[in-house]
Amino acid sequence: RRAAAALRTLAELGRKTQVIMFTHHLRLVELAQQELAPEDLALYLLGGDAAEVEPVEPSVPSAVLG
Repeated sequence: RRAAAALRTLAELGRKTQVIMFTHHLRLVELAQQELAPEDLALYLLGGDAAEVEPVEPSVPSAVLG
């Protein structure tokens, strides 16, 4: 719950300013994909095991996870 609330807060902030979030926790990536609207998420995966997660096509880069 707290992680989902934090992601929604970052997405809301991302509507006003650029937010960049880096994580190596694939569960947070999955949670962001579930909880955030596509226009609030631009996802960039960098190497390693990240290839196992289906990326979201970048549209309006409000929140960036990588």
